[in-house]
Amino acid sequence: MIQLNQSDFRPGDSFELWWRWTNPTWDMLPESDLAQIRPLTAGKAQEIWQTESVYRHDLWRYTFVSTSEPVLSSSLFEWIRNVDISVEGIEIVRHHLTTFEPQGDQTVIVMWEPTVAVAVPWHIFCTYWTDFCYPSSDDVSVWPISELWGLHYYHEDQLIFGRSRLPLLDEEARKPPPARPLIHRDELIHLIQANKIVAAIRLYHDDTGVPYREAKDAVEKLATEINDGKGS
Repeated sequence: MIQLNQSDFRPGDSFELWWRWTNPTWDMLPESDLAQIRPLTAGKAQEIWQTESVYRHDLWRYTFVSTSEPVLSSSLFEWIRNVDISVEGIEIVRHHLTTFEPQGDQTVIVMWEPTVAVAVPWHIFCTYWTDFCYPSSDDVSVWPISELWGLHYYHEDQLIFGRSRLPLLDEEARKPPPARPLIHRDELIHLIQANKIVAAIRLYHDDTGVPYREAKDAVEKLATEINDGKGS
């Protein structure tokens, strides 16, 4: 279970993404709702990011996997479901969220980067989920402090839910598995040269087992090298 103390929080106006809920260009939340979004210190966010890394990695593996029912499972999750947001409306996605987890008053941790995270009631996240998850830019992890489930939003309009198996892993077992070597490099280069970047990211992820964010960074780096004549 994730433990939070008063010293783990910092003022909202010091938070990198505070503008999402306070700038009229994006959204202006009612003061009563805004007060429930509590940014974590960089140190506490980093601690949780590392603790949940193996769970995050396991959920990312099911990005782009289509299934009408939550039947996929893994060693860490009883079931996993993917929702393609590109074919669902905002209200339907909100329905998915509240159906997946109806307990709206529980505290969840919303994470964008290792040091960028907030604690917020689940019902606030569900109500304003489009303010927390920006398409084309955000990869977001959500964990309840109970650690009984996990949710990931991938910036290519994918939402992955998972119910954790019990008991929760100990610290040693939480360590993410090592990355595998890239086997299909020539095919990867061909996809990049054909400007099929999403397919290239998927291939890199499938080959190496690294999360999609790391696969994206690696593919973009290789694409730059190819364009500069160094990566072919």
